Order: sequence, then structure tokens, then C-alpha cells
Amino acid sequence: MSMLSTMQRQDLGRHVGTVISGVQLMAMSDAEVDELRQLVAERGVVAVRDQQMTLEEQIEFGRRMG
Repeated sequence: MSMLSTMQRQDLGRHVGTVISGVQLMAMSDAEVDELRQLVAERGVVAVRDQQMTLEEQIEFGRRMG
């Protein structure tokens, strides 16, 4: 099942800005990170709610995003 199909998504504008929830970034598979990367490319700005990440985890996830 696709990450995009299980999360809650709210597009803030017609072309730019999305808020997502119902997903934990650190638990994402490589395929799910690819989906998120594509969403960022399409929407420009994506905010992900309710993340509990240490500074090291934020750096690690940033590396995964590229």
C-alpha cells in the first residue's frame, strides 16, 4: 500500500503547499521516501505534522531526502 494512500493530506493552495499527517518519517521505507520526495517536487512545500525526532534523526532523514 502506498504511503500517499494511507496518510491524511491537506493541500493549502491550488498549486503550492501541503500538510500531511498520519505518517512517521523515520519509519518510512525507501519507496515511501521516494513518494514523499515526489510530493515535495510537485507541491514545493510539504509540512509533516506530529514528528518526534532527535537532531541526529532529522539529519539522517534529510540525507534520505537528498
